Formats: sequence, structure tokens, C-alpha cells
Amino acid sequence: MNTSGLEDEEITNIMDAETWLCAEDCLKYGFADEIEEAKQVAACVDEKYLAIYQNTPEALKRPPDEEVKSGDKDIKKKKLLLELEL
Repeated sequence: MNTSGLEDEEITNIMDAETWLCAEDCLKYGFADEIEEAKQVAACVDEKYLAIYQNTPEALKRPPDEEVKSGDKDIKKKKLLLELEL
């Protein structure tokens, strides 16, 4: 028994379609109870991992520096500091 309220077949269809869900979608489908405040994070994913999925969102396919314009040195600095902490 799942707690989402969806039928198992519906969940299977969502998974088979490689559906990428945002927080609002997760809440709507019953996969989450609440949405917390957004946090600024820096992350990097190797393209080879995203290539195994058929429906990867375009925003995830872009290199991280494409999202951060060269004029925004403050964000780049914060990103570098976060990476150094890892």
C-alpha cells in the first residue's frame, strides 16, 4: 500500500515515463507532505549520468556556468566555496 493515494499502475506509469517532478508536482501526487523554502545550492552532475534518461529536463542538461552569467561574480564565488567544502 502506498501513501500517495495513487493506484500502483499510475505510479508505475509515472516511473516508466521517466517523469521528472518538481516539488509542486510531488505535493500534488501525494509523494510529499509539504514544500520547504527554496535554498541556494551549487551542484554538478556528469553528463554521462543524465544521458541514460530519455526525458531529462533541459535545465539539467545545461552546463552549470551557462546558468550563471559571467557578470555575477558573487554567485560564482559562493559556488566555488561550496565545492571546496565538499
